[in-house]
Amino acid sequence: MNYNAPGMGVCLYPDMIHSKTNILIIIAIVIVFIAVSWLTIDTKQPWHDEAWFACPAYNLVYHGNMGTTIKETAGSQWTRIDKHTYWLPPLHFLAQALWYKIFGFSLFSMRFLSVFFGLIALVSIFSMVTSLSGNRSAGILAMGLTSVDFIFINSAADGRMDMMCTALAFASFASYLSLRKKNLSLAILTGHTLVVLSGLTHPNGILALFGMVFLNLYLDRKEIRIKHILLASIPYILGATGWGIYILQDPQAFRDQFGSNIGGRVHESFLILSQFVREFSDRYLFEYGIGAPGSGIAKLKIFILVVYIVGVVGSFLVARRSKSAGIQTLLWLFLVFFFTFAIFFNNKQPRYLVYILPLYASILAAWIISIWGNAGKMKVGIVAMLVILIALQLGVNLRRIQVDDFHRIYMPVIDVLRENIDDSTLVMGMPEIAFEFGFTPNIIDDYTYGYFSGKVPDIIILDDQYRLLHSIIKEHEPEIYDDIQRRINDDFVEIYSNEQVSVYRRIE
Repeated sequence: MNYNAPGMGVCLYPDMIHSKTNILIIIAIVIVFIAVSWLTIDTKQPWHDEAWFACPAYNLVYHGNMGTTIKETAGSQWTRIDKHTYWLPPLHFLAQALWYKIFGFSLFSMRFLSVFFGLIALVSIFSMVTSLSGNRSAGILAMGLTSVDFIFINSAADGRMDMMCTALAFASFASYLSLRKKNLSLAILTGHTLVVLSGLTHPNGILALFGMVFLNLYLDRKEIRIKHILLASIPYILGATGWGIYILQDPQAFRDQFGSNIGGRVHESFLILSQFVREFSDRYLFEYGIGAPGSGIAKLKIFILVVYIVGVVGSFLVARRSKSAGIQTLLWLFLVFFFTFAIFFNNKQPRYLVYILPLYASILAAWIISIWGNAGKMKVGIVAMLVILIALQLGVNLRRIQVDDFHRIYMPVIDVLRENIDDSTLVMGMPEIAFEFGFTPNIIDDYTYGYFSGKVPDIIILDDQYRLLHSIIKEHEPEIYDDIQRRINDDFVEIYSNEQVSVYRRIE
């Protein structure tokens, strides 16, 4: 085994495991990841984002256009979204359409596309960390820690495009790092091609661009020539051309949809301190159980975050003491991601942690392997820390599986609707029911229940998402809220209710 990371100097990490054992461990990691993801898919309640993102691909396969027909456009900023979906880049919709052509359309099929990209992300993390460290043990540990992370699993079992975008980002880093010493031109072309694909999947693909530019300059700035810059520009030109052809079908709709969506994501303020406070409070602390609703056990998730931070701090100390180039590169890449998120991204959704958590896991793994040979009595503590970390991660995943909101919350609503609707029934609310009834004109996502469109629904569904939207309307547009409440109380009768969802039928 060559313990020198390519172009990185002498590596500190001795390879700890025989190659055949490595293969068996990797297979075990993949099996556990697929099994936990599969169970999560089967028990996780579908939600509105999945319906919104499935609809354009469904229409492309079955109707030849990429419109989001399930959303009501009257009174909204979604200009002609029923004809063209522009509020997000198109690659995830195209990938879904191809996937549905091969495997058929269903909620399970949509979610398993994310599992597929989760596997690509895990392989990329293994390759990236191995390339930087020169040691497969560090790569395997990073892969394993990522594979059980409850945020990573939740994203892999979700129909959103975040896992696809994440996988393409880390695949770009992995390909560049593995190819750069053999063929720098190919490494740059391949790496930036994957960056473009990540950006065409979700705007958060900008992280891949910043990360790739950092790797190019940090590792190979002395080797880069004009020809490399020209090669790197090719995928951006092709990507912009392809997306541009689609945009030119309705430029005004693109400006309205994409501009409205992106406008809420980028910071307009330069109060850096407040943005860091929000980054920790809204994204990290909420997701790891502090300040979020849940039991005392759920708050134990903070231990996971603490261990990740220990890995970052420990790696920083190792990098300073040993000048380990591999750890230094991981730390700088992590900082690029962290500061980009904190400073420039206004949307502090916790689910976006999936974009950065593989770096936390990778840094933790690299740090553990780097100190293992000289850890002495600390080895017991390190092993205990890893056991508790993995147990907590799996515990969170298994708890969510046990709760089984899919069969406990979602399916009873579907059963009630099957008894009360036919092909002529107009239903408003909870767009995710389209996974059971199809994306038909009779199922509309309209939380105003026809206030702007004038349509009169036969069935309305009130779930927690609509309740949140109604609370916002109550504060900013009370006249609309009053009209919604009046119609619910006067024109409809409740026919079903559970802890999250109520179903109403119009009084004849």
